[in-house]
Amino acid sequence: MLDIPFAAEPSQGMLILVGETKRYAFETRIDALGFALKLAEERSKHGGSVSINIEGADHIWRTFDPSMKPRT
Repeated sequence: MLDIPFAAEPSQGMLILVGETKRYAFETRIDALGFALKLAEERSKHGGSVSINIEGADHIWRTFDPSMKPRT
């Protein structure tokens, strides 16, 4: 599971939470999303199930698969 928040952390930039403990920092949300897509695609090629959770401007989290199709 990859979580991408809507807003960056003031002192750390855009943080992505991977799983329960691993964090990666990026300068922009677009950079974070690009990283998440590459990581999700790589993991799904090896048989892993990956979800990308993205927080919208309305603060609602939405879940997508590695091809960015919404999961319900």
